[in-house]
Amino acid sequence: AVCCPQPTITAVANPTAICAGQSSTLTAGGAGVGGTYTWQPGGMTGSVTVVSPTATIIYTVTGTTSLNCSNTRTVQVIVNPIPTITITATPSFVCLGSSTTLNLTGANSYTTNPGGLVGTPVVVSPTVTTTYTVSGTSTAGCVGTSTLQLQVVPLPTVTASNNGPVCAGSPLNLSVTTQATYTWSGPGAFASNLQFPTIPVTSLANNGQFTVAFTGAGGCSNTAVTNVVINPSPTLIVGSNGPVCQNTSLNLTGSGALTYLWSGPLGFTSNVANPVINPAMPANSGVYSLIGTGVGNCTAVANVTVTVNPLPNVTTGNHVVCENSPINHFANGAT
Repeated sequence: AVCCPQPTITAVANPTAICAGQSSTLTAGGAGVGGTYTWQPGGMTGSVTVVSPTATIIYTVTGTTSLNCSNTRTVQVIVNPIPTITITATPSFVCLGSSTTLNLTGANSYTTNPGGLVGTPVVVSPTVTTTYTVSGTSTAGCVGTSTLQLQVVPLPTVTASNNGPVCAGSPLNLSVTTQATYTWSGPGAFASNLQFPTIPVTSLANNGQFTVAFTGAGGCSNTAVTNVVINPSPTLIVGSNGPVCQNTSLNLTGSGALTYLWSGPLGFTSNVANPVINPAMPANSGVYSLIGTGVGNCTAVANVTVTVNPLPNVTTGNHVVCENSPINHFANGAT
C-alpha cells in the first residue's frame, strides 16, 4: 500500500479586518508543486483569491497535492460596519449673517467640509445655501459620510418711516413697509408692537431715532431706523401800551416767532410784530389775537385784551347874576 502524506496547508488573509465594501486577499500554501486549492464558501479556486464579504466570516481552504492527498485550513475575515453619520443643525437654517451649530453622531472622529472642520460640534456661518459633507471614522478605522444642505435665509428688507417733521403737540405716525412681527423702541421710553404705531400728542422728548426690530416669515430678524424731528411751537410774548385814551396811539407788541399775523376788533389785521393803531377809538377795544409761526411752520396763538377809554364830555353852565352876588361855577362829564 502507498501512504499518501497529508499536506500541511497554510492560509492567511490580508488584511484580516476590513470595512464593509472593502476586499481582502486570501493566500493559501502547502499543497506543493502541482497542488490545487478550493475555498469555501464561494467555491473559489487558486492559491490566491480576493473576497469582499458583507459580514465577518470564516473561510476554509482545501489544499490537494499532486498525489491527491488533501488537508484544510481556516482563516477569518473580520468585517467592520461603516458608521452611520447623523447631522443635526441647530437652528435648522441660517439667517444671513448668523451661524448654526452642527452636532455629529455615529462615529469616533469627524471632518466637515467645506471648511475642513474637525470634531463635533462645529459652528458654520455660510453666506449662501451650502451642502455640508461629514466624514466620520469609527474606532475600527471605517469611514462613513453624510450630507446636509443648510439653507441660508436672506434677512427681511424693510423701510421704517414717519410723517415728520411734526410740530410739538401734533400726532407722530410711524410705519414699516414689510409684513412681519415688530418691536418698536424710541425716545421718551416709546415701545410698540404695531406696524403703524402713533403718538397722538408729541413733545420734544419724542425727538430722535426710532428703531424697529422685525422678524420675517422665514424666522430671520433685522432692524431699521427712522429719524424723527419734533419742531417746537414758538413761545409768544404779547402785550400792549393800554389802556390808552381815545385819539392816542395803541401799540401792540409781539415776539418769539418768525412771522406774525394779528387780528382784532373792527376787522383789524396786521402781519408785523408790533403794529400801531393811531388814532385809537373806543371801538378798537377788545381782544387781539396773534398767530406766530416758527421753525417748521409750527404755530402758536396768544391773546391780549386792550381798552381804549373815550375822552370825557365836559359841560359847564352859563350864569346870569346880579352885581355883588356870588357866581357858582360847575362842570360835568369828568372825574
